[in-house]
Amino acid sequence: MALGSTNPISSDVPAENAPYQAAPLYYLDNFVSLISTVYALYDDLLTPAELSFYRRFIALDSNAQALLVRLLSRKGDLFRLSKIRYTEIGDTHLATAILLSEDLISEPLSARLDDIFPLFTKAEWLQLLKRNDLKNTPKNLLKEHLAEDDYLLPNVLSSCDDTLVKINCRQIFSTYKLLFFGNGRQDLTDFITVELGITQFEAYRIHKQSRFFEKREQVNSMLSYYTLQEDLLDLKPYDAAQLVSLLHRLPAIQTISGNSYVERVLNRRIQRAHLTVARQLERLGANDAALSIYQHCEQPPSRERQIRILHKQEKTEQACELGNQLLKTGSDAEIRFAQAFLARINKASSRTAYSPTTQLTKPSIKHLTTETLQLATTTLSVEQAVSMHYSQQGTCYYLENQFFLSLFGLVFWPAVFADVPGAFTHKFQSQPHDLYDQQFSARRQAQIASGWKQLKQWLESPEQALHFYRQKKGIANPFISWLEESEQALMLALMLALQRIPFCHWQAIFKRLWHNPKENRNGFPDLVHFPQEGGYQLIEVKGPGDKVQDNQARWFDYFQQHKIPCRVTHVRWL
Repeated sequence: MALGSTNPISSDVPAENAPYQAAPLYYLDNFVSLISTVYALYDDLLTPAELSFYRRFIALDSNAQALLVRLLSRKGDLFRLSKIRYTEIGDTHLATAILLSEDLISEPLSARLDDIFPLFTKAEWLQLLKRNDLKNTPKNLLKEHLAEDDYLLPNVLSSCDDTLVKINCRQIFSTYKLLFFGNGRQDLTDFITVELGITQFEAYRIHKQSRFFEKREQVNSMLSYYTLQEDLLDLKPYDAAQLVSLLHRLPAIQTISGNSYVERVLNRRIQRAHLTVARQLERLGANDAALSIYQHCEQPPSRERQIRILHKQEKTEQACELGNQLLKTGSDAEIRFAQAFLARINKASSRTAYSPTTQLTKPSIKHLTTETLQLATTTLSVEQAVSMHYSQQGTCYYLENQFFLSLFGLVFWPAVFADVPGAFTHKFQSQPHDLYDQQFSARRQAQIASGWKQLKQWLESPEQALHFYRQKKGIANPFISWLEESEQALMLALMLALQRIPFCHWQAIFKRLWHNPKENRNGFPDLVHFPQEGGYQLIEVKGPGDKVQDNQARWFDYFQQHKIPCRVTHVRWL
């Protein structure tokens, strides 16, 4: 191997406060790390061409390696040899010759006008056309005077005395990136965030037994999905027939059986694409086509959109039946929609739209303690002003969601970063791939059980929690923000909280977080107050005209069920 480490797992983080100085061939080291990781994890899933690419690349000299990485990092597949200049690469002509001999690049005999037109200047096209009368013509209009034939490319290259090269391994590199990252969005720039010290990541294990993809068919389906991503970004130019045709190019939605996480991920992504297309069909008025697509999707908001279309089509009976299903099996957001929809139907008709056994319940804050404070007008935010007020009666911190989420992230750190198949596929993850998957907790029962034991230990010895906080400080965690401006307040609040909040309250709150971490991570009260006489209270602050939001009301309803002290404080400015 000419350059770079063969260890695909290790990563070097610059020493704290040391100025970052990129090595001249830093991008090559990163590229080698990426493809070496993939080769180590997925050699049995790679095609002969993909295996050959790795072996040929590793055998190249460093200049040829660096040149190929530079070209792969640029936009497009066609490049003029005269424009390829990199100071860190010695003889680019020799490096080009080596890449040509390995068929990693080639010299195309012809090319489409649209592909090569941007590569040449207006003066160069005029030189080819030999038309002085066109010198005042905008460059983009010169296309009209060029004939698209097999002679165009050789003629313009001859006119400019240049050579055109084409990358032959772009798709292979895309496959390597997908296998490394588990998605088609990330690229080599992620390596830079670590090298610059912008982000630190947990040192979780990545090995063949925990890899993301299990079968080549999964890789091919994921590649097909991401190939269409650009088309899905802007659907406005498409008519209804074209939108339906676009869906036919996507992998089919599968019926998932067993515990294959990657199949569920792929299915979710494909369903998201179907939902996006169906929503655009709705906007075009093609409701039947949209409804048909929604009916094949399980992912929210599929059933909500079906109900809306059925209601619009005056198929109220079917809409209500589906609404009742949502009440029983929907997510919190779906249940809220179904409640509101069925209530409207009930109000507009003389019949009951929901079954007698289904009770429509909304979060209740009827018995919630409330108070109104009259405070002098200040430049502080309303939350800061109330926090200062309560600080006169003990200690009060304005931390919102950060307070509970931070301890949750610390307590269950080993569960979040557990060595579970498919959870971690590369070294730049702040969270496991399956964090919001329904099977997340089931796959980590032992680690979560250990987390509860850890919490009990920290309640007995809060200093242990503080030590762990400092040990993990700055390492990316999906539940911890590591905000410098609130770090001191958070540590002090957690120390007090571990002394005053009983285990049963922590347990109740954390259980609800585990139930649906994506939906329930928001809506926590603004303040946590520790009165001088002991105990604690959670306080939501509302300025003039502010109301308790649905997600906040659900938390307050839950707090009341579990006897967790909480209140809403309304503020009037003097």
